[in-house]
Amino acid sequence: MLIRTNPIRNQKGITLIELLIVVPLVAIIIMISYNLFFLSTKSFNYVKDTFNSSEDIRVFINNIQKEASQAKKAVEDNTVLFKPANSNNNVLYIYTDIDNDDIPELVRYRLEGNEMKRDIKKAANSKYPFKFTNPFTSEKVVLSNITNDGIFGEISYINTSQQSFGDRDNRRKVKVNIEIYTGKNSTPIIIDMYLVTKSRTEFE
Repeated sequence: MLIRTNPIRNQKGITLIELLIVVPLVAIIIMISYNLFFLSTKSFNYVKDTFNSSEDIRVFINNIQKEASQAKKAVEDNTVLFKPANSNNNVLYIYTDIDNDDIPELVRYRLEGNEMKRDIKKAANSKYPFKFTNPFTSEKVVLSNITNDGIFGEISYINTSQQSFGDRDNRRKVKVNIEIYTGKNSTPIIIDMYLVTKSRTEFE
């Protein structure tokens, strides 16, 4: 004789104790998953921001070192590198030929807020001494999140005796010190270097 059982009677429900155990466990799992996702996103953004800052710094250093090394005396009343008297050491001018046409440009680096900006002034004539009556153009932010000022140090001669090659040695050097913020509780990136000009002569 077959005995049929009622399937509904054999089904077990979730007891209150099981519910009290499962709900906190699910909440803990969700919390851990959220924290892991948040930390992963935060770490990714930090690495991304640090990489972007490092790349901007690499480009900035390469460009400004090249411009300084190629600098030549372009006018009679200023040297190859110079700073305005009232700039608080946050502005630097460089006479250099950035487009290789034997006519120098006046390149200006200046700190505004927490940004380093670069712009260019074209010469108004084609022979030494050059005249720079044109306005500055091509402004571009080259570094961001700068936390210090007094970026450009004292400009001095490479050869203090000034007796090289029978003429005045126009080679100069200037100390550059920049601190860049990369994120909360992180160590700032520090640029600490000298810009050195190589030419002893004027533009011809």
